[in-house]
Amino acid sequence: MLQRFAYFAVLLGCVSSDSVAQQSTPTKNKDAPVAKAPFDTQRAKALQTAWAKQLGTTVTSINSLGTTMVLIPPGEFLMGSSDVQIAAALKAATELKIDQRTQDRIRDQERPQHRMVLAEPFLLAATEVTIAQFRTFVTETGYRTEAEVLGTGNSSTTEKAAPRDRNDFTWGSPGFAQQEQAAVSQVSWNDAVVFCNWLSKREKRTLAYRRDAENKWVLDAQSRGYRLPSEAQWEFACRAGTTTQYHFGDRHRALSKYGWFNFKSGSNPVRTVGAKLSNEFGLYDMHGNLGEWCQDYYDPKFYGLAESSNPDGPVSGTRRVIRGGDWWTNAVRCRSAFRGYGDQVTRSDDLGFRLSRSP
Repeated sequence: MLQRFAYFAVLLGCVSSDSVAQQSTPTKNKDAPVAKAPFDTQRAKALQTAWAKQLGTTVTSINSLGTTMVLIPPGEFLMGSSDVQIAAALKAATELKIDQRTQDRIRDQERPQHRMVLAEPFLLAATEVTIAQFRTFVTETGYRTEAEVLGTGNSSTTEKAAPRDRNDFTWGSPGFAQQEQAAVSQVSWNDAVVFCNWLSKREKRTLAYRRDAENKWVLDAQSRGYRLPSEAQWEFACRAGTTTQYHFGDRHRALSKYGWFNFKSGSNPVRTVGAKLSNEFGLYDMHGNLGEWCQDYYDPKFYGLAESSNPDGPVSGTRRVIRGGDWWTNAVRCRSAFRGYGDQVTRSDDLGFRLSRSP
């Protein structure tokens, strides 16, 4: 079977792209069980422990930036929302007076619910990349983000801002005060890819992203370097064995225990990563705080295609998937199945990323 299509994107504003299929190496494990949803907290921990033993590693490890990387076992789950869940989400959206555009996206882009198989284990960061960690990257490399180069944050354009339109919002000054341990924002998909390669090089790992003959970025699916998680990996890790609207159940009124959401601009709270409760796999801020870049190209109708059981997503596109909801959005958009998107150059005060790599 195919392990993962290789994706690539041109750095700093270009959106033309292609993909190269990568052949997978089937999981050689014969002992540790597959994490087939649904399963509870006790089962989630047992599966992680079994796979850590099988791989000769630990469930959690700390990288050179101090990030806790969590082992996620291979598994099977239903991706997206059922008709019953769609109806419940739309009812909640009506009660919360959520805009029609969001309701249309829920109705049209989260189904059909489909069986998804992840054949290989992977590591996912317990928390989003922080301002302090991104500062280390900038200090060591001198890298300038697209918000800095183009002169404006909270934007999805590739053109430099005119002097009168510059706002100078950047990763270090997103538009409001934040502590160093808050999740970094105002970073584009392209910025996140460069960060991943820097960290791989820093830890002497094979780079996950490389340039092809046309000087475009290509994802090497066989690399042990850092990368962005696929959309399927993200949802499986977020659900952590659950089949409900959120990893803690169906009631959005409990969301404040697990994520930052529904705050108005100008009243932005200090949001240090890991301050809320984790899910069953030990991952924090999967609902709310910042939206998180994923590797996949975004196609609103992809779930309805025959390829929807492919964990690699569409083979081409101009936009990338964003998952997880964020600090300003509503509870309905923070559900496990909700799908966001952005142009690769999009940078915003509600958008960041989380690291992933092979164990």
